Amino acid sequence: MTPIEAQVTARNEVSVKRISWPAIFAGAVVVLVVQLALSLLGIGIGASTIDPLAQQNPLSGMGTGSGIWLVVSTLIALFAGGWIAGRVSGMHNKVEGSIHGFLTWGLATLVTTYLLATAMGGMVRGAGNMLGSAASLAGQGIKTAAPAIGDAVSGQLSAQGIDLNSITAEAKTLLSQTAKPELQPSAIENQADRAQAQ
Repeated sequence: MTPIEAQVTARNEVSVKRISWPAIFAGAVVVLVVQLALSLLGIGIGASTIDPLAQQNPLSGMGTGSGIWLVVSTLIALFAGGWIAGRVSGMHNKVEGSIHGFLTWGLATLVTTYLLATAMGGMVRGAGNMLGSAASLAGQGIKTAAPAIGDAVSGQLSAQGIDLNSITAEAKTLLSQTAKPELQPSAIENQADRAQAQ
């Protein structure tokens, strides 16, 4: 091996070691843990300031305070994670430490976005299931109540001297006299049967 080849190899080895992925992962873990701890602290402080008995609108300034706390706690967490990544990397150059901090920020942002998207997806899925169950229960209730409501309406009409069968026959006669095929009684009965089958 000639001295020139040894120099190139040594230069390549130094360039490969410029990024320490374990340090970046450690920094990202620090970001997530510090963010979680500061968020819990913020929730505790915010919840302790609410007094629904003494204030007319206890949640009036909660949105602004929460937003400010979120920004401040995120900056503190990112600073702590970036600082840890830069120190743990073993690099003594400020530029290389900054690179580790930036990569820590990127990794922590990706992980946080994934966690938030997963949580939001679960919440939307749960809300959809809840609405589907509520609609199903409402449909079952209507199906159960419909005969009783029909009997009650029929009884009220009979008490008023109105015959439901004569009204039905008159409506069929009027519909038969129209020239439109979709208004013929047989077409309407077929549509009702198809809707009931679904």
